[in-house]
Amino acid sequence: MNDLLPVYAVCVLVLCLKMFAISCYQGYFRIRERAFTNREDAAFFNRSAQPLELPQVARAARAWANDLENIPLFFVLGGLCVALESDSAATLWLFGVFTLARVVHTLAYLMGWQPWRTLAYGVGVACLFGLGARIVGSTTDQLWEFSSFSEAAKAAALVVEMLSVPPPSQASQLPHLSGFTSRNVGVFELRG
Repeated sequence: MNDLLPVYAVCVLVLCLKMFAISCYQGYFRIRERAFTNREDAAFFNRSAQPLELPQVARAARAWANDLENIPLFFVLGGLCVALESDSAATLWLFGVFTLARVVHTLAYLMGWQPWRTLAYGVGVACLFGLGARIVGSTTDQLWEFSSFSEAAKAAALVVEMLSVPPPSQASQLPHLSGFTSRNVGVFELRG
């Protein structure tokens, strides 16, 4: 089993729970202050709708929007790292640091802590670039392997071509392969 999958799954779960916590944070302040911008919500509590969101709710909405710009990229890039089985140690660190950076970013955003919010954001973005580099490294390694296989296939085809042509004394006794050359490793026929 891929060593990256369990850690990736935990990071995805933590990030999803963190985003859910932002929703709960917004709901807490709306209910505590009984301040709703939607008429149907306000009517349920026998209140009139507010023209603006509470400052805490608006700040949480901006933190949520920032999550939506970064976390889906992590889901995609991290999933590709798992699928390509990139280098475990470096990728595991990137998974963990990104997740921690996003949690710190959310706390710093909700509390209004600068420069910590910006630093956490920068660390998270750096981790995304790191994951992208891991993907490029993994695909480059795999392409190199395919290239080496291709070279080996060409060499094997050349050997088969040389072996498939019988010496003149046995030309009528042995079947030979036609249409099989070192340049065209395509379909070949066995003729007798």
